[in-house]
Amino acid sequence: MPASIRWTSEQKASILIELVEPVTWEEFHRSVRDSHEMVREVDHTVHLLIQVPAEMPDGNPLMHFSSAAKRQPVNIGRVFIVPPDNRANRIYSFAQRLSLIINKVYPGKSHVVFMQSLEQALALIGENETIALP
Repeated sequence: MPASIRWTSEQKASILIELVEPVTWEEFHRSVRDSHEMVREVDHTVHLLIQVPAEMPDGNPLMHFSSAAKRQPVNIGRVFIVPPDNRANRIYSFAQRLSLIINKVYPGKSHVVFMQSLEQALALIGENETIALP
């Protein structure tokens, strides 16, 4: 099933990418590419919120996230990765370490931040009431 990609508000300040199981790395890259095209349509900073499924495809996620970071438009702000609710606590510490690595490898790109919920990410960027959450 394809990912859902949409603006979170009429202000177009952030994009929500909802990856759906079973996800492939090809679907991940298509979603990132499509969201980058949306970001290029506006001339202000846009944050990405990526809701990942419980199971990611096999392979090295660092390689895939690094590839996505290299192709970012200049107006991307932060990239928020949100794990599913039932796995948030289990993978949160690993995800935080992964984000530190990505931020060090690509210091000129947007910072990747792992959050425990979509609400937390939206509140951080000031859009806490502009999206109908799933």
